[in-house]
Amino acid sequence: MTLKNLRLGIAIGHGTGRELTVVFKTVIQELARQHSLQVDFIESSRIYHSYHSLTTSSGDKDLIQHIAEETTQDAEEYRKFCETATANGIAAIFRTAIHAQSLYLVRGQLKAVKIEHFNLGNSNALLFIRDEAQGFYAGENEYHDSRHSIIRTSPFTRSTFDQILEFALERAKEEWGVENVPKAVILVYKFHLFDGVFQAWAPHWQRRFGIELDFIQPDTMNRNLMASGIQGRRIIIAGNEYADIIQPVFLKWFSNATIETMCAENVYLSPSLHRLSEYQTVHGSADAIAGQGLVNPFATIRAAAAILERHGGCPGVGFQSQTERVIQTLSMKKRTTPDQGGSCSTDAVVEHFLRAMADPATIDNPSIGRDIATGPIDAMAGKKTAVVVVDYQNDFIASTPSHVVSELSSTMPRLSSSCASWATLAIKDLAGSPGMHCSENQRKESTVRSLADNIKQMHPQAPLRLALTVPGILHVEKSPSQIDAHAALESLKVNTIGPMLLMKHLTPFLPTRSSPLFDPCDGEVRLPQHAIYAMMAARVGSVSDNRMGGWYSYRASKAAVFQLAKTLDLYLEGKCADRAISLAMHPGTVKTDFTKSYQDGREMLSAEESAERLLGVLGSLGLEGRGRCWDWKGCEVRP
Repeated sequence: MTLKNLRLGIAIGHGTGRELTVVFKTVIQELARQHSLQVDFIESSRIYHSYHSLTTSSGDKDLIQHIAEETTQDAEEYRKFCETATANGIAAIFRTAIHAQSLYLVRGQLKAVKIEHFNLGNSNALLFIRDEAQGFYAGENEYHDSRHSIIRTSPFTRSTFDQILEFALERAKEEWGVENVPKAVILVYKFHLFDGVFQAWAPHWQRRFGIELDFIQPDTMNRNLMASGIQGRRIIIAGNEYADIIQPVFLKWFSNATIETMCAENVYLSPSLHRLSEYQTVHGSADAIAGQGLVNPFATIRAAAAILERHGGCPGVGFQSQTERVIQTLSMKKRTTPDQGGSCSTDAVVEHFLRAMADPATIDNPSIGRDIATGPIDAMAGKKTAVVVVDYQNDFIASTPSHVVSELSSTMPRLSSSCASWATLAIKDLAGSPGMHCSENQRKESTVRSLADNIKQMHPQAPLRLALTVPGILHVEKSPSQIDAHAALESLKVNTIGPMLLMKHLTPFLPTRSSPLFDPCDGEVRLPQHAIYAMMAARVGSVSDNRMGGWYSYRASKAAVFQLAKTLDLYLEGKCADRAISLAMHPGTVKTDFTKSYQDGREMLSAEESAERLLGVLGSLGLEGRGRCWDWKGCEVRP
């Protein structure tokens, strides 16, 4: 078989840069070798400064002058390296963290942008382009008044925007196809500060690119995203000042990720560099742990996979999707560095990763080494699974002191925790089957979709045996005059639409009518041989039981859960027959410190007791219990 060749540049920064470079070379060469791909490296001769190394290497020199000189030298050397590497035919550069001031000098000179693409499903997607070439970050410093005054210039040019817009539209075509490129591009800059010049340039861009421009202030962009999320396919181009802050938020919102574990792609738009791509770890140089063998390698591993996916010439391999599955499995097994909750060294994590990539069976049945965190680790993938989905939102609870509100605030997190604890016992009885306790904001469909995608990746063949969905917020209204439209809508979003969205994305995991029955489970917590999809309702949602009134939005939103449970069960009867049922639950009145003043003889439970009893009821119900609401005693709560 003929070997293909991939040439890459390597740029190393102080701190943990050398360690991560070893990780990168090891991972990318091993993954490439499996596909007859030879990887060669052109490495920069300079070790670039981190901010820590700059501030500790001045010796007797004036610190400001030392940093300015070293920053300029780093920037000049890195710019030359990019140009030389391009001339030598490299496909991309891998770079570890280096001092930001040097980077932005280069990014300004070579017109860089950073790309984040978030595929949110259902034809919703975001292409987020960070303008790294302009603005405050890419400015230059000028000192006055014996260094008691500093001026930083922040240039913007129409020609640079031309390059950025052209690239953004090309990348959108590549990601979505020419027919799906949006007709408008959103520009997020503090444009109110520029005398209207951006709007004056807009007709030029409309003529050149055939698009509309939507100028949005950063704070307005945040409000729009929180209110509506991403609808359809969207291109957002943002200035550094906004993009630097919002990028970690987007990673969390749209990918459930953090900067410590992610990589990013930068592209240089200067014509001489021919759209050179540079892949970096999003996290910093981590000088404090340099040389200790503890740096988290996941961002570097992801960079290697991304480069192979985009530049390796191996279509259909799916380097990135395989990498994501392995990283998620390692994270669940705590085969991670200490910052991620494990006790592995950097080298040990890399070894586990490469072993799993070479032999997918090791994902399902990994061997447990001494570097694993304490506690038993069950094989996850391919087993029967139970899911506990919990959401508790109290941001719209009334601020007026109320023992009822206080009780709910105190009880719901404890009840959710207890359900997760008791569900874990049930799961352990399922011959090592895994469980997931997920705390999700289920008001945003993208978050619920991400949850479902994660389940699908981690358990691609596993049917869902038990789902407990427990969303809930309360805004107390004793009379109609206390109803607030915004709070009432939020109650419906969380208590009604939330369960709908969870239902939409979790029911595909339930067994079908042709699936085998589950094995009997007769341990400390019993489960029937059919699957159960259970939603948390409440007795106050019962119309027939309503004798006191009040709580208008809460009653209305919880009454809907009775209908959801019944309607879903009718659907499951047709799709799953006797293999899956849906029902609703009522946890009872739960004892807390806030109920002492009105404990009027009613039977009350601790949160732990309520969760235990509810799971006992679920285990005892047969198919006759489907489509109805059951309380902690096993008695039906009529709608």
